[in-house]
Amino acid sequence: MSQRSDLNTPEKNLQNCPPNYTSNYQQAYADDEIDLRELWHAVWSRKWGIALITVVVMIAALVYALNAKNYYRAQVVLAPVQSEGKSAGLAAQFGGLASLAGINLGGGGASDTGTAIAILQSRKFGERFIQENNLKPYLFSKSWDADKKVWIEQSPGVMASIKALIMPASTGGQGGYQREPLAPGEPSLWDAYKEFSKMLTVSTAKDSGFVTVSVEFTDPVLAAQWATQMVQDINQLMKTQSLAEAQRSNAYLEQQLKKTSLAEVRQSIYQMMEANIKTMMLANTSDDVVFKTIDPAVVPEEKSKPKRSLIMAVAMVLGLMLGVFWALIRNAMASSKKESE
Repeated sequence: MSQRSDLNTPEKNLQNCPPNYTSNYQQAYADDEIDLRELWHAVWSRKWGIALITVVVMIAALVYALNAKNYYRAQVVLAPVQSEGKSAGLAAQFGGLASLAGINLGGGGASDTGTAIAILQSRKFGERFIQENNLKPYLFSKSWDADKKVWIEQSPGVMASIKALIMPASTGGQGGYQREPLAPGEPSLWDAYKEFSKMLTVSTAKDSGFVTVSVEFTDPVLAAQWATQMVQDINQLMKTQSLAEAQRSNAYLEQQLKKTSLAEVRQSIYQMMEANIKTMMLANTSDDVVFKTIDPAVVPEEKSKPKRSLIMAVAMVLGLMLGVFWALIRNAMASSKKESE
């Protein structure tokens, strides 16, 4: 078996081949090898071209970095307001009856926090915040004439004109929905929300549960003001909803109290009404209904972007890579031309 396997080895088979086949095989194998010295020679011989490409890329990056606006990030660190154990106990005992009455008795901290975060990131809340604080002139400063207090009407582009001819905008819709009335040159609320959503970040720490609301804008004072105002608005909104739900719940429970004479049911209703009264009392005496501010927003002094040093470093690496790639392509083209001749 060993002698037969020795006869079938590639070396034995190669020795038994004709001489021309062996030389052609060795030549093809040699052609497939990468000569690092040749590559280094190709790169080094074109070092000035590589340097020129790198400098051009770095100059373009420098122009971009110098013309880019500075952005500042203001953030507020919040702690969720936890519900007390008594409310959780009531939910465990009377959860079915409470849900029938539309009452939220238990676990308020986690569920209310999740609801508040979802509202903060929702389009409805963002559009209302933009309208109430008149943010459009700040979000579209290039289209706003601050002296005349009017929008600058710009001529539509070619693609916009073609789109308007093919798909004309409707002024009304079914079910009472109407398009937003806009002044000439005024951006829509849809576009304003898209710009505002790029500035807003809401994150939750997995270990501590703290919520961070960040606003990034070119004006550091406005960024701090908007971050603070958003926290106040979400607390006020949740406070209003909590009061309305507690009042509706008590109204329903008072009606059910008149209809029943069972002592156990009446006792349960009284306890849920007590929980609602406590909710209304806490909502009326405190502004921090869902979030309590741990670290308020301050006017940032350091910009968050652009990171000009990082831009220049990336531009230098990118320029070198493009230069080396150009040198290798030139070398390959010269080699193929030489072989063809």
